[in-house]
Parts: sequence; C-alpha cells; structure tokens
Amino acid sequence: MKIIGEFELIDHGIDHCQYFPGCGIAYTNFKNVVTGTGDNPAEAIDECLDQASQGGFETEGM
Repeated sequence: MKIIGEFELIDHGIDHCQYFPGCGIAYTNFKNVVTGTGDNPAEAIDECLDQASQGGFETEGM
C-alpha cells in the first residue's frame, strides 16, 4: 500500500457544477488526483478516500 504523505482539499462549490472542468496535477508537485461528489463535504471526502483506496493508497484511519 502507498502512503498518503501530502494532500490538498479543494471545495469547488455547487455553482454551475454542470460545467465542472475536472482536476489535474499539471504544474503541481502532486502525482495523483481524486475527485469526490456528495450532498455535503463529508460525503465528497469519503468518495475521495474510496477512490484513493482503490488506487492502492492506505486510507485507514483518515
């Protein structure tokens, strides 16, 4: 399992969500990106953690 050493959370909000352009790692020091959605921030974070876990990252206890 890979360890998550550094991360950043960005709240893109709900305004004009039908036009969400996505996220990427260009011009950053990050190697991976995950995006979560939900009715509240907690649901979105849970979805991000699930995606990270499926990508081989250790998310236990987060």
